[in-house]
Amino acid sequence: NIVFKVAGSSPAAIDITRELEARGIGTNNTVVYTVSQEARLILAKMEGQARAAKMGIKVTKNYETNMGGRLEDHLREVAAADLIKKALEKAEDKEAALFKLAKKLGVPVEKPDGTWKGPSGWGYDVEAKTLEEKIELVSYRNYLKKLTKPEFVEFLVEMGVFASAEEAEKELAELEEAIGLSGTLVAQRVWWLFFSPENKPKWLSWLIRKYGLSPEQAERILDSIDVLPASKRKPMDTYLTLAGNNMTNTEFPNHQLSVHKLYAEQGLKPEDYEYAVMMKHDEKYVKTLYRYEDFRKAYELTPELVKVFKEAGINVEDMGEGGLKPEEWGSFGSTVKTMKGFTEGYLKFRDKCVELAKKVAAESR
Repeated sequence: NIVFKVAGSSPAAIDITRELEARGIGTNNTVVYTVSQEARLILAKMEGQARAAKMGIKVTKNYETNMGGRLEDHLREVAAADLIKKALEKAEDKEAALFKLAKKLGVPVEKPDGTWKGPSGWGYDVEAKTLEEKIELVSYRNYLKKLTKPEFVEFLVEMGVFASAEEAEKELAELEEAIGLSGTLVAQRVWWLFFSPENKPKWLSWLIRKYGLSPEQAERILDSIDVLPASKRKPMDTYLTLAGNNMTNTEFPNHQLSVHKLYAEQGLKPEDYEYAVMMKHDEKYVKTLYRYEDFRKAYELTPELVKVFKEAGINVEDMGEGGLKPEEWGSFGSTVKTMKGFTEGYLKFRDKCVELAKKVAAESR
């Protein structure tokens, strides 16, 4: 009755996941945002559980988290920074123009030059000295939760990126919609690759063939693994990742309420979303997202994974091989930002604990 969280922030997660599962200890891979990360770690779970099954160790429930909202946040910041850079290309005084935008967005800065400092929205503060760093600071989610924020639209029109406010609002709304679907697209692809009606039987045969398992052992392994969409930003992030098998949705109380409100207000029918994870989306969203290299890294496979999927009989012909490689896991934008925020949060908590312990010790003397 215990599951260990294993951060997929480095290739070590592959070994740790495999070895824990081989001992009958369930894992929940977190700090994962990409198809290639999640697929590689699911394969590690399978390998570890196969070893456990052959030794007579009972395998247990385990999870492959998809931090979709944190992928969306990172991609939005990348898109915002790109737009700001484009806007500043023709500006005579780039820092002055950026400073004007920063003030409108609420960045706590007092002058265009010098060092800027402000919270990122990821759980840590950022210091920016160069123009590039200042652009990144202004792009952080603490100041720009939506690309359609009026102050941002006004800036882009004023700087000539768009011909009119109407054009800007339309194009930014379309980009925002695509980015808002990016985390869901990753979760849907991972689930389809392993647990869809057409692919799950192929993995059953693959496990039996590769590891010499009985059908019952292979079936138990496949049934024990759930995709777990997390870090959701919108109610539809839950509805679009529902499935009747191999899926667990965990929700914070405020998100639960948002999901219920959407159901009540729009009269949604739960039966329409039983396998929403298999829902097809307009290709225009993927086409839009492919403007950004980090989405390609999040959505595609790696040559190593393609080889395994083909061995299992999974059709991955159009899925690409430009996905994030294990040695790149720690340097991916969402990973860097998340781990920095988590580390900062831990250090603050640790300092408070030490301070409290010292206070209690002093009072007891």
